[in-house]
Amino acid sequence: MPPWDQGNWDSHDEIWDVETTTEKKLMFEINLNLKNINAGALATRLNSTVTAMTGNAAFPTPAPALAELTAKASALSAKIIQRDAAKAVAKAHTSEIDDLVAEGKDLLKDLGNYVGKTAETEAQVQSVLMSVKGKPTDRPAPERIEGLDLTPSDTDGALDAQWDADDDATMYDVETNDDPDNAATWKHHCACTDSHQLITGLTSGARVWVRVRGRNAAGAGPWSDVAVRRAP
Repeated sequence: MPPWDQGNWDSHDEIWDVETTTEKKLMFEINLNLKNINAGALATRLNSTVTAMTGNAAFPTPAPALAELTAKASALSAKIIQRDAAKAVAKAHTSEIDDLVAEGKDLLKDLGNYVGKTAETEAQVQSVLMSVKGKPTDRPAPERIEGLDLTPSDTDGALDAQWDADDDATMYDVETNDDPDNAATWKHHCACTDSHQLITGLTSGARVWVRVRGRNAAGAGPWSDVAVRRAP
């Protein structure tokens, strides 16, 4: 307030009037830098702000109350945890889906290969929701048969023969030999359509060598590796 002797007579009220002034209150414009802040950083920011303002004499009555900031930070953090867990599950599901998609495509490719080898007309191909790329080509002769194995049968003088099926083969030739060093002594045992055969008429106790090959309209494939077993 100005000194008393710096006033003026107020002629209306016949009093000595001293002018008073009020100091202006400054207000700062706060830069919070919130534009690009992510959820996790915001939760941290809320908690840090609460810590900084708690017990701060310069800000005795925060508005909104610090408890609101703490509650909001807790709710946000909980949702972040739920989101991250869901993202991890979604990522796992995505990986599983990718694997299943690849496996599903492989199955359709294998089925398409089967249809291509089996169908006799383009209409048959279309009947199973597939299409042809061009004119049909001659089916190749089967490749070498793999997995030939012999096991004793419950019947004397008989062996069970089994091998890996070949999609290109429409028939299998089975031959036996009691002298593998003599190519002329291989004997035709049978022609079959299944990838297994009971070989009968063998001499009990004698060793028998067996070989198999696949064939189709294009011809016969190479003979398999020879399997040997003693007949029961």
